[in-house]
Amino acid sequence: MPDPGRGGGLRNGRGAIEGEPVPLDSKDPRYSDYLKQLRRQIQEKWAYPREAAERDLQGQLIVEIGIAKDGRLAYLDLRRSSGVRILDAYALNAVKLAQPFPPVPDRISLSGFPVTVVFNYILEIWPLTKVLR
Repeated sequence: MPDPGRGGGLRNGRGAIEGEPVPLDSKDPRYSDYLKQLRRQIQEKWAYPREAAERDLQGQLIVEIGIAKDGRLAYLDLRRSSGVRILDAYALNAVKLAQPFPPVPDRISLSGFPVTVVFNYILEIWPLTKVLR
């Protein structure tokens, strides 16, 4: 069975999915409904690792995913690491847990759909709860 974390060993690691990946946040109306579904499914499985938050670890990583025509995850490749192993692992795991995805509509592709996903781990600073007077 192919390992979706390593390109699956299929046709140049892309599972016969061709074309340039479309950013998950693309505003192109051809993809918007489908990308919203993908975003929702991934966000439902994605979390900020507690141990990373406790250590104030932040970062951004970029992942490319290939979705087969039937919605299976054909490949999953870390394109740019955040530099923090646990952040990368949580993002990759979120994609794996989010599958299966909806089947790729014919209007998008007849073979599969490559998508670029950017994960941003940002700790926000909340207003101070203690004030010295």
